[in-house]
Order: sequence, then C-alpha cells, then structure tokens
Amino acid sequence: MTATKPLPYRSSNVYLTLPVLVMFAVLTVASPATMITLLATGAIEANKWPFAVMILVLVFVSLGGCVLSHHRIEITRDSVRLVWFPAYRKTILAAEISAIDQRSINPWHHGLGLRFIGDSTLAQMNRGGTGIVVETNTKRRYLIVMKDLDEADLATNLLIDMRNNRPG
Repeated sequence: MTATKPLPYRSSNVYLTLPVLVMFAVLTVASPATMITLLATGAIEANKWPFAVMILVLVFVSLGGCVLSHHRIEITRDSVRLVWFPAYRKTILAAEISAIDQRSINPWHHGLGLRFIGDSTLAQMNRGGTGIVVETNTKRRYLIVMKDLDEADLATNLLIDMRNNRPG
C-alpha cells in the first residue's frame, strides 16, 4: 500500500482526551483559588506566603502546560520530526531509521504525556490508541500515538516510503 498524501506531511495535533482536559483545567483553576483562600484566611502564616506563592506559580504553570499540550508528527522526504508541545522536538533523518512499526497503546499501562516507557522508548502519548514506533540505528525507539487508525496507517506508510527511498 502506498501513501496517498504528498510530502511534506503534518499529522493532526493530538490533545489529551476531554475528561483528562477537564480534570486538568479544574485543577488549574482550583489550585490558585485554594491558595488564595488559604492566604486570605490566614491559614498560611505571613512569613511563609512567598513560598506558597512560588508553589502556586509552579502548580499553575505545570497544569496549564498539561492543558495546552499536544503532539504531532511531521514527515518530509528525508526526515521525520516528532513534536510534543510545549517542550520537545526531535528530528530523525531517514538514514538513521532502521525500523518502523505500529503498536497499540493503553494509557492505563503507560500513562500520558512525554515519557520513557522502557525498552529505550520515548513515547509521546496524550491518549491511547495506535502508535507509530520509529527505531533508529542506535536502537532508540520513539513512539507517537496518532489521532486515529487511518492517520496512523497513512503516517506509517509515508515513513516506510521515506525510509525505502532515503537519499544515498
């Protein structure tokens, strides 16, 4: 089967699922509200409020980053770029790719986000589903979960075509 989309190709952005987004959004709003209430009622001593505010900012930025996070794959004739917004980008040249495969991912087993899931695999997964595994000549693996099976099949075929037609 050959790919049907011209290169360069950019997949859809994959966001967290709606229930997880709602949970992080509620926590993003509830954490500052709780901290402000504790500061206003005197539950936090006056000499400790700078530390409390620092923790509040850290929690707000972390949860806000989770709400905004998404990932995608970009494929050109000679490379693949993995993007996990807001913190990670990795470009892999076609000459560095040794294998391409698909894998079914269950977030209950591996978690969500940008993470190492063992076996030298760095995963980008904001949801469960079909993921594409790109293995390099150095035996590092990169897994990116796609929005749906059709998009995973298309990207897998584009990657295989790119690898088979690599320069050199």
